[in-house]
Amino acid sequence: MTQTIRRSLILAALVSCATHGATRGAKPAHAAEPAQAAEPAHAEEPARGSALARRIDRLHWLAGGWQSERGGRTIHELWMAPSGGMMLGIGHTVDGEKTIEYEAMRIEERGGDIVFTAKPSGQEQASFTATELTDSSVVFANPAHDFPQRVIYRLRPDGSLLARIEGEIGGKARAVDYPMERARDASSASGASSSPRRASPADAADFTGRGFAPVNETRLCYEVAGRGEPLVLIHGGQLDSRMWDEQFELFTKEFRVLRYDVRGYGGSGDLETPYSDAGDLAALLEYVGMTSKAHFVGLSLGGRIAIDFALTHPERVASLALAGPGLDGFEGGDGSEGARWWAMVQAARDDGAPKAIEMWLSDPYMAPAMEHADLAPRIRRLSLENQRDWLGNPILQRSPRPSPAARLAEIRVPTLIILGDRDVPRIAAIVDTLSSGIAGAEKVVVRGAGHMVSMEKPEEFNRAVLGFLRGLRGAGR
Repeated sequence: MTQTIRRSLILAALVSCATHGATRGAKPAHAAEPAQAAEPAHAEEPARGSALARRIDRLHWLAGGWQSERGGRTIHELWMAPSGGMMLGIGHTVDGEKTIEYEAMRIEERGGDIVFTAKPSGQEQASFTATELTDSSVVFANPAHDFPQRVIYRLRPDGSLLARIEGEIGGKARAVDYPMERARDASSASGASSSPRRASPADAADFTGRGFAPVNETRLCYEVAGRGEPLVLIHGGQLDSRMWDEQFELFTKEFRVLRYDVRGYGGSGDLETPYSDAGDLAALLEYVGMTSKAHFVGLSLGGRIAIDFALTHPERVASLALAGPGLDGFEGGDGSEGARWWAMVQAARDDGAPKAIEMWLSDPYMAPAMEHADLAPRIRRLSLENQRDWLGNPILQRSPRPSPAARLAEIRVPTLIILGDRDVPRIAAIVDTLSSGIAGAEKVVVRGAGHMVSMEKPEEFNRAVLGFLRGLRGAGR
């Protein structure tokens, strides 16, 4: 379902729906330094979400090497990427040329909880259970521990990390902060990019890895891999870039592929100030060094963003592949979709985002995908992990003007439009509008697929997209 519908419906309920945003809290067990008096960084809250929403994969942003300078000492911390329900880490504190502390750490899924365990040198092992978990922070607590009672990690918008330990000593609140930056020598061990950085023209073709791009007063979580012509994957609403798992590795065999979490989703920043999805994408492409024309593949929300980008930055677009796309300014539909969406918005406001998610997953948009026994749990998990979207403020997103629906004739690049034959009538109408409005557009219908065509029928989808792109290469376009 497109953000365009949601934006128009929520305008009427903006006052009651304005409460928004995942909490951002954050830290390691470097407790050997004296604790300083401080106010606790957060209020105690019960754990939120189901076990599915609390999987360790949500801590992917912590992976990599970090370091901090404090009192003439250098604190190093290295975390492996999540794998097999566990993250392994090591801590190392150096004073001059001498190691003065070290610790072994792990974060693991255990009995429905996520548990942080640390064994500092010269101290007993201690474990802390996650009480708060978002896409950019985690709070671990053990009220019975002497100090600290809480270990917090918080990823900041600029890509740096705030690690914090806090609790009480003698009845007085104490805390120690460790502001940390990405280390530059840890990528091979962690499985993550060593340091998110702006790629220079000299190294643009070799710039690969995962990271967080500090652009446009937010951060965008991204992954780049492969060699060849640039190709960008843009995910659908209520999900994030992981929905492209069936395409990412395959496409990197022929292209240099960028996938990213749109603002408000996955590991990217919250909706806090007015912004443009097309503007965010332009800044991200510059950040990772994709300055030449690129191919854009988008589903639903991602299709809408690709269209917006093609109209606002036509010089940067080589082709478009749009699957079940949204279209800003499109006014078709029978009205039933708006009524269903409004009911979900009210449920999110009154009963919480998980209730709206269950309604969404049974909606005609998602019902065909949820019929797949192997796919349904994955979609539910991704939806729960992106539940902050339901209480976001959609009017902060600035759309191109005049509206894209009135400017389709301006799109003059090769365009493929993919539709599942079980998709909803509104999307089918948008596809017809695009097919007639964009000169030379090709249309492919995937039998038996609904709105999530790339996930429901990945082989057919991949064959259509790669065939389209290879055809352009063969034609020398």
